[in-house]
Amino acid sequence: MISAQKEKLNSFFQGAMRYVVPFFQRPYVWDLENWDNMWESILETYRFYQQEKDKEHFIGTLIIKQVPAKKINESNYDLIDGQQRITSIALLLKSIELNVKKDDEFPELKSQLQKLLTSAFKDDRGNLHHRIEHNRIDKPYFEKIISIGLINDNVGFDIEEYLSKNTENLIIKSFQYFLNKTKNFSNEELSELKDVILHKVPVISMLLEQDDDEQEIFDTINSLGVKLTTSELLKNYIFKERDIQSCYEKYWFDVFEADEEIRVFWNTDKTSGRVF
Repeated sequence: MISAQKEKLNSFFQGAMRYVVPFFQRPYVWDLENWDNMWESILETYRFYQQEKDKEHFIGTLIIKQVPAKKINESNYDLIDGQQRITSIALLLKSIELNVKKDDEFPELKSQLQKLLTSAFKDDRGNLHHRIEHNRIDKPYFEKIISIGLINDNVGFDIEEYLSKNTENLIIKSFQYFLNKTKNFSNEELSELKDVILHKVPVISMLLEQDDDEQEIFDTINSLGVKLTTSELLKNYIFKERDIQSCYEKYWFDVFEADEEIRVFWNTDKTSGRVF
């Protein structure tokens, strides 16, 4: 391990840093209880900030490991642990952005929020890249939400219609939850809330060395929280070698993750008598 230290969330949303959810990670699984806990904690910290009282709320650990960049100006990291919270924070920041009202007092607020959610570099085609890159089943939902208002394809895009057609996906549910929580905030309140999230909600940041076994660390840490299923542990072990991960995509993805209904089936406890 190279380092482990307390970091403000602001440091994870700067420059060309990008976080890639690795193959062995489970999908986004946070639900209403998790969103409520995060929101109430952030809201309490925000209220202390309004009263000019110094208070922070620690939200856990982020473990990252730098991976070789495909382009010279990239700075990519595998997101070993913390996918659930950093994804939820990103969706909360996006909800703040979309609830910003047009006025002359905060003309840069929306664009500043957009810069947080996309890495600073552009490729040779002028494309901006999302700060967080999800894998497989969550990828299209997360990218669609983060892209709202950023690309020409979004001209005339109906957010409410899109949300209503994808009500089962937890990425969509999380975004809608935070969108509703922040819709009645004024621009000044949204600006303050953004600053509180970035500067008053720290994490313990752990940066791994190249020879650290990130898959083993991931399994160990998550056994202390929302436990991995037996199938997830087996999948992680069998497919931890990158050169055979294409076999999963070719032969097994449709079996386990083709759509939300299939994913729910495999994540639901089954019983035989009294035995789960």
